[in-house]
Amino acid sequence: MYWTHLRCSGDAPSGRSHAFTCVVGARHFVLGGYSGSHVCDDLFSLDLNNSHWSKVTVRGDPPCEANRHTSMLWHECLQKQEFLVSFGGNSKSQFFRNPIHILDPRTMRWVRNEATWLHGSWPSYAGEHSGKWDLQRGPIVFGADDGEYSNTLQALDMRSMKWMLIHAGGSMVPSPRCLHATAIDEERRRMVVFGGFDGTYLNDLYSLDLDTCAFTQHHGEGQVPKKVSGAQIAVEDDSVTVHGGVGCSGIVTHHVYKMDFAVNKWEHQRSSVDLPRTGHSFCSWRPGMRPNGFRKDEGHLMRWLAFGGHDGEGYTADVHIARYS
Repeated sequence: MYWTHLRCSGDAPSGRSHAFTCVVGARHFVLGGYSGSHVCDDLFSLDLNNSHWSKVTVRGDPPCEANRHTSMLWHECLQKQEFLVSFGGNSKSQFFRNPIHILDPRTMRWVRNEATWLHGSWPSYAGEHSGKWDLQRGPIVFGADDGEYSNTLQALDMRSMKWMLIHAGGSMVPSPRCLHATAIDEERRRMVVFGGFDGTYLNDLYSLDLDTCAFTQHHGEGQVPKKVSGAQIAVEDDSVTVHGGVGCSGIVTHHVYKMDFAVNKWEHQRSSVDLPRTGHSFCSWRPGMRPNGFRKDEGHLMRWLAFGGHDGEGYTADVHIARYS
């Protein structure tokens, strides 16, 4: 894996972990997170055409300070535009927040919505969970730490603003956990779940069939990743890449592993530089978007933007772009 440090100018965010990031057009958004001294409620935008940071002035009813929350990019088909959706997490007062906040990137206006369960009110806690957007179902959330570790699976209907509990099946359902990593593979209609913490650090790997809601555990052979929480994962083709995390030793790892589902095998990946990170964020960089520092003929390659996190010494706000050769 090749890492390129994106050298940026402008009004950059402070160093932080567990922030939300996503790419809308040629803008890389960063929302919230934890700076080591406080929980953040700010929103920043990085222009990927010129690598310039700007602090975003928003209108409406924005989310409160959010750490270890879930935010997603909503591709709204009827209006043919994208929205940022944010919910859950914990604030500086340590209460978990449940309203759904939606940001229109064109107007920078937040709208607050109160979500409910189909059978009553939405649960009072939603911290350290992991959620991703399924193009057919909408937001899907797995696991949490609400005083007890959870392995519940929930989906949100964006039209009615109602959460529903998904009864997952399969040969092996992941144990209750938090601080795990998830990623959606839309082409193969599955959500991948890796690692986390359930009282001990984990390195197990599961995939959820998004059509049948059945989990499958993958006992990959080869060079298996270390047991960590706070890692990040990305899917490409029929594989998943795992980066970073922290384990029982307290040492933040820089290692990168790749699992090839077709042959059920893990391989440790050589990296151009060592980049120890935990609590960082990963988002995909779609083909055709070319940040400075890359040749035009590289535009077809899949890339991931890694932002912030903790490097074992302190909180960072740097941006690195990862790609395979």
